[in-house]
Amino acid sequence: MNYFKKSPSTLRKLILLILVLNSSSKFAQPGKDGALTITATGQTLNRYFPVLSDITANSYTVEIPSASPSSFLPGDLIMIYQAQGATTSSVNGSAYGDILNYNSSGLYEFRYIRCVNGNTLVVDAAFTNSYSVTGYVQCVKVPQFTTLTIAAGAEVTAGNWRDTVINAPFRFGGIIAIHANSIVNNGTITAAGRGFRGGPADSDVSFVYWESDYTTALSSQGGIKGESIAGYLTEYDLNGGRYCRGAPANGGGGGNAHNAGGGGGANGTSGNPWTGEGIMIADVNNPLMAWSLSPTYINNNNSLTNSSGGGHGGYSWSNANANALLDGPGNFVWQGDQRRETGGLGGRPLNNINADSRIYYGGGGGSGEANNLVSPPASNGGGIVYLISTTGISGSGLISANGYTVADNSGCSCDGPSGAGAGGSIVLKCASVVSTQTVMAMGGRGGNQLQLSSPAAITEGDGPGGGGGGGFVAISAGGVTPLVNGGSNGSTQSVSFTEFPYNGATSGAIGQTGFVSSAFVSYNLNPQISSNSPQCVPATVWFSTSASAMSYSWSGPNGFSSVSPSVSMVNSNILMSGIYTLTLNYHNGCTTTTTVAILLNKCLVGTGEETSAANKMILYPNPSKGEFSFDAPAAGTMTVHDLLGRCVLNMAYTPGKGLLNLKHLPSGTYLLKTSYGGISNTIKLIKTE
Repeated sequence: MNYFKKSPSTLRKLILLILVLNSSSKFAQPGKDGALTITATGQTLNRYFPVLSDITANSYTVEIPSASPSSFLPGDLIMIYQAQGATTSSVNGSAYGDILNYNSSGLYEFRYIRCVNGNTLVVDAAFTNSYSVTGYVQCVKVPQFTTLTIAAGAEVTAGNWRDTVINAPFRFGGIIAIHANSIVNNGTITAAGRGFRGGPADSDVSFVYWESDYTTALSSQGGIKGESIAGYLTEYDLNGGRYCRGAPANGGGGGNAHNAGGGGGANGTSGNPWTGEGIMIADVNNPLMAWSLSPTYINNNNSLTNSSGGGHGGYSWSNANANALLDGPGNFVWQGDQRRETGGLGGRPLNNINADSRIYYGGGGGSGEANNLVSPPASNGGGIVYLISTTGISGSGLISANGYTVADNSGCSCDGPSGAGAGGSIVLKCASVVSTQTVMAMGGRGGNQLQLSSPAAITEGDGPGGGGGGGFVAISAGGVTPLVNGGSNGSTQSVSFTEFPYNGATSGAIGQTGFVSSAFVSYNLNPQISSNSPQCVPATVWFSTSASAMSYSWSGPNGFSSVSPSVSMVNSNILMSGIYTLTLNYHNGCTTTTTVAILLNKCLVGTGEETSAANKMILYPNPSKGEFSFDAPAAGTMTVHDLLGRCVLNMAYTPGKGLLNLKHLPSGTYLLKTSYGGISNTIKLIKTE
């Protein structure tokens, strides 16, 4: 028989202690990958994997290429992100590229991997959203650090957003996603230019005049549209064509023939309506008088345009030195293509951004129309930087998702320059961000037409590129003010436009800032068990798990088994004390095991010491600070387990008095199992501070 020298109130406290120790808890798992210090540039910490099949809401699995599963282990953190897949209008007019349905573009979720089964990752919680592989879904492996330090002059960067073929075409990259207890950034964390791609340089040396289409499949008609949530080159071919000035969703339109500039990409919204005309900037070198001759200015109630999104590409080719303050676009005095207003439209802002569930790459700029092969491609938008830090981000470094600036025309400089990429997205989910961090997701600058090789004789003027729109930044807390400015438009150095170097090109609009919750998905790969152990028999003892699984399997002393998530034993016998093991069966053959210690005693209060009825062992004092004396009538063995079922001590004992030393163990409750002559018994030990 066992005896407790405890009052009823003390016994209740001990029971409560056991319940607290066994209660379910959920916690994140930063630190799995230890501490890391970055001292070099160009360091990529993420790995990217294409997702092979659709993910449906409430499902638990992610299918990746067969060569990839070895890269993952249980407890790894992944980010699922779908970049594209929006449906847009194909009408050949200014409505080309209108977003008809965002579908799942921009949606993301984080999950922990429970197990890997073949080329299938099984995650710990069901997905909230559905994802379609036609929108190029990727699985990003997210490192988990205790502390990530980026030294001054060092750089962490995203991998390029790119196309690849793994039995089928895929796109992935462009994301920095990091989980850490703390981040010390004195260098640079950048996804600048890692977002949607700019339109490639126009490589068709043929051209036409007076081109007014918004979309076409004919390469002679205009520059190439920038990448967007609606896709890129091949997707555009299926939706009216990749060429000309219409803006596909948040991508910039290409400049029309002949030699009009490309439009800038977009991302965040300034709150103003979108017209695709960008922001007209009037200054001392580009007076209002020149803008006032524009049909767009006139149609805007004789006002400068202030459209949200990307900037508009500049006017088409002119070949005479007229006066831009007196002779507006489309006037025959300009000769050539008459300097018409056919530059690429700026990309559309994305109006459903939600920092906790849906974010985007910056749209790529549209390329300028070129026939002399001297206009560089349009520039890329910014990618995504997503930092989760339990304590916060410190240091005096830079966090960037800017759109790239367009390279200037080369050689004869006699082609239409290209539009710039928009700022990407930055989400800082953390306790604090110090004000000494610089955080920016700004649009890039449009391309310039440089001075012609013989300015005294050559009067050609081409349309500069439009600026990229600003991006999106959301921060949980902190004193830093993010920069989401739109990029400026390019200029021309043609001698024909000294009075108006912008020549019709406009700037991108400011982007968007917001708030993001600091909460993050819980790490709960080891399901916890609740119980009301210990109990004094006769009693009803219960133990259960709240973890969700497809099936459950319990095993325990004396051949005990159950397939219920909750177990109740009525009038239990003390021989049922011991370690109970629960196996949870999840999707795709994934299993997890966990244990609970159940202690049942015949309790008499106030009788002195705690003994084992089976072999008459006397054990005292109990509780103690770690040294327990015992008196055993015969030789035997004893093992000590903690309440998770782990064996922490195994020893033999001889008859007579002895000492059990647990001073090296943390304070708490332990189970001592003694064995003598084929008879065993379990005694509860309590180690105090």
